[in-house]
Amino acid sequence: MATNGRRRTKGAGSIIHRKDGSCEFRREVGRDPATGKRRYVSAKGRTKAGARERFDARIAEMERTGLLPGAKSPYLKDYAERWLEEYRLNVKPTTYRTRAGRIHACMEVIGCVRLTDLTPDHVRQCMRVLSKRLAPSTLKDHFVSLKMMLDQAELEELIPVDPCRRVRPPRVEPTETRILSPDQPKQLIEAVPDRGEKGRGPALAVGGDKSWVLLVELAF
Repeated sequence: MATNGRRRTKGAGSIIHRKDGSCEFRREVGRDPATGKRRYVSAKGRTKAGARERFDARIAEMERTGLLPGAKSPYLKDYAERWLEEYRLNVKPTTYRTRAGRIHACMEVIGCVRLTDLTPDHVRQCMRVLSKRLAPSTLKDHFVSLKMMLDQAELEELIPVDPCRRVRPPRVEPTETRILSPDQPKQLIEAVPDRGEKGRGPALAVGGDKSWVLLVELAF
């Protein structure tokens, strides 16, 4: 005998009534790209309407940070917020603070650009702005931090390619290493007095000025 019940539309979600009288709204949101298993998002509330309202808010938050595909790509600053939360779990606190500082500085320049709208020119602009107040080595670390984050966005297929790949990293000029001239090692040895067995205490001061000058030249 045929039933008159209506079949629930696929993807529409379902209401689950809990023993404590609360309601839970649950819906499938696709498959986990890592495991291939179905993914579900749920939210609880005292009433059906309350559960659905919380569910919609949770979906909106996931779309805002890129955890779920939405009508619009997430802003770079919103994705950075989620990326840093995940990054924090895998590094030491000091490492996190340094990386977060780099990312936040970049977001002050290009954070209001949507991920899919981000171009190599945006990255170059960010580096130009930051270069006005940062040393070259520090600027390069900002670039590396931004690239780490955008590499992950590429892996999550939120962008087709990391735009940092098309930008030349900030250049860091190598520091010149000073070495002693051929005759300076001999001068250093001669500047140290021959103290012998009894040469202790005040005798160290003899010739000290000259030896200290050579030691400073060697160090710097």
